[in-house]
Amino acid sequence: MWKKLLALSLVLILALSFAACGGDGDIAEEASAAWSEATGDQVKSAKAEKYGSGMSESHQIMAAFILKRNDRDSNLEAYKEVFLVTIVLETGEEYGMVVADGEMIFPENIGG
Repeated sequence: MWKKLLALSLVLILALSFAACGGDGDIAEEASAAWSEATGDQVKSAKAEKYGSGMSESHQIMAAFILKRNDRDSNLEAYKEVFLVTIVLETGEEYGMVVADGEMIFPENIGG
């Protein structure tokens, strides 16, 4: 009985761990799809970086700038979740976009 309970507990812990780790990748995939839909560009890769998880100061400034240029509050603390997503196009061009509380926010002059 105890062995079954222990095995079930371990499976649940592992499942929850994997679910929690997949979040940034999901954000990157959603942002990539939104970028392609809004611009028609082919995205080669996308990487999401969450604010509060060791995001560098320069990336925090970039995220705040994108928010401000889109008439949003540039204080990253004002949001429950903020991700800076680096988009790399097939052409090699790189762009940054923000996902704030689930909303996709494109850099200035990019459709969305």
